[in-house]
Amino acid sequence: MTRAPAAEAGKKRNASFELLRIYAILTIMVLHYQNWSGALLAPGKDAAAVNYLCELLESFCIPTLATYVMISGYFDHSTALRWKKLVKLWLQVEFYSVGIHAVLLALGAPVKTDNVWDLARIVLPVMTSHYWFVTAFVVMEILTPVFNAAADHMNRKALKVVILGMLVYFSLLKSVVPIHLAADGEGYDFGFFLLIYLIAVYLRKYGAPRFAAGHRAIALYAGSSLVIFLLTVTAYSVNRRTGSFSYLMSLPLHLNFIVTIAGSVGLFLAFSQLRIPEGKAADFIRGIAPLTFGVYLIHCHVDVEKVWPSFFAAVIGGYPRNPVLFVLWMLAVIVVMFGFCCAVDALRRKLFALAARCAGNRS
Repeated sequence: MTRAPAAEAGKKRNASFELLRIYAILTIMVLHYQNWSGALLAPGKDAAAVNYLCELLESFCIPTLATYVMISGYFDHSTALRWKKLVKLWLQVEFYSVGIHAVLLALGAPVKTDNVWDLARIVLPVMTSHYWFVTAFVVMEILTPVFNAAADHMNRKALKVVILGMLVYFSLLKSVVPIHLAADGEGYDFGFFLLIYLIAVYLRKYGAPRFAAGHRAIALYAGSSLVIFLLTVTAYSVNRRTGSFSYLMSLPLHLNFIVTIAGSVGLFLAFSQLRIPEGKAADFIRGIAPLTFGVYLIHCHVDVEKVWPSFFAAVIGGYPRNPVLFVLWMLAVIVVMFGFCCAVDALRRKLFALAARCAGNRS
């Protein structure tokens, strides 16, 4: 596979990978909606057609989250810590964590302020894992200059060995052992992020010749997703009969499950093969993609995350029972929520730009 250029015209971002950002956040919203609406298979509970359909969608969505980290590893060559990037990220997280809580409090909406810990999650969101992704990502960003410098001085074989060692520790062992390992963070930690980052560095440096044809990458993503679905459904069936193996139901949906990682790589490679012609479509994608992080911070806020699916469901008197109608309604809600969050983050970017100009004029 030939490497996709970081920019196709001047300093413009690669529209294909920007489209991947958009696809990833939309699928992440699907994951959250289905989880918070109780639409998935659950141990000990009877299953309806809608649960199986949503579980299938879940299996295709779960590999997408790691692609965010892969994009960073694919394009980040820096061996110096970029403090400005970290400060901007920190300020954006604080803005939404404190701001959303303050607005909801002023409106009299129910918020989580039961104790000091709840308040700490609002004021110190990065250090308290208010947003687990941000906490892991910040630690990864601090360490990536070291990883980039090391990767630059490693040959192909040495880099492979390091990645294989991390795969065994973070993924392979937990994927074959039918019990929860104490050291397993299920992919929700910076150690797993560093593994995904290094995989992306390897792809940037050496490519993936076996997946030079785009259909092979798509097949890897689709095939991995179907395996995840089949394993989950099988574990559910066994649990219904025996009352055991409930852990195995969640295992295929862990971010660091070996099949999930394979699906993430397949999806990433598929988008790396995509070529979007320059024009209005590419510019539109580049305009929307930077807002996706704001979408994540808004809809995953502790005071919002479990409320927005039920809020929209109340409009029609509850969640649709028909599987097809449920999925169509879910997709419509996600599009509306995505658009709203994008509009809010676009306004936030203008406010931050204005504040930066004012600070520059004063200095």
